[in-house]
Amino acid sequence: MTLYLETGATLLGSTDTLDYPSIRPAFRSFTDGYVSQSLLYAENQREIGIAGGGLSTGRESIFSGRSTATATTTP
Repeated sequence: MTLYLETGATLLGSTDTLDYPSIRPAFRSFTDGYVSQSLLYAENQREIGIAGGGLSTGRESIFSGRSTATATTTP
């Protein structure tokens, strides 16, 4: 499955943390101590990705005061 974001499109996350369920992944990592919610999440899946020229943002600046919008780079 590929989520395709057209150039000029933006996938916006909610500004309400209650819209993001808490996740405890089976594969544990360093980020588990400070990340328990995410805009997009998949585990034990294959052949998935995000493509296109659009942006995705969880609007983290609302929660943390900084922004890290991510541009996709594949056509």
